[in-house]
Amino acid sequence: GPMGLVSKHSQVIEEDLGCENMKTLDRIQLANTLKNNASLQYNRDLYDLFYTILKKGMDQEIFTKDLSPEEAADHFILGFRGLVYDWCVRDQVFSLKEKVQKHFDILIHGLTVH
Repeated sequence: GPMGLVSKHSQVIEEDLGCENMKTLDRIQLANTLKNNASLQYNRDLYDLFYTILKKGMDQEIFTKDLSPEEAADHFILGFRGLVYDWCVRDQVFSLKEKVQKHFDILIHGLTVH
């Protein structure tokens, strides 16, 4: 599900790619210097994975349909990218994987009492 997906991606970023490589990817995307580069494909693939999982969950009535699968996937991507940015800006003072897991738990379960 979405938790396993974000957990794995955050682990790869934290342990393999690192902050400097993420900064480079962001600079390339912001400068729009390479139209068909691997980072753009990575973001597209990540969006598609979120979309597929969320749509399936909505179709099975596991997730609410208050948002479309496209809108929900956008929110997941925004949250994920924001956490990676914060992790880099704050000099990796926290575990990205742990922060991502907590954030997405809140996104999935909301702030309601269970």
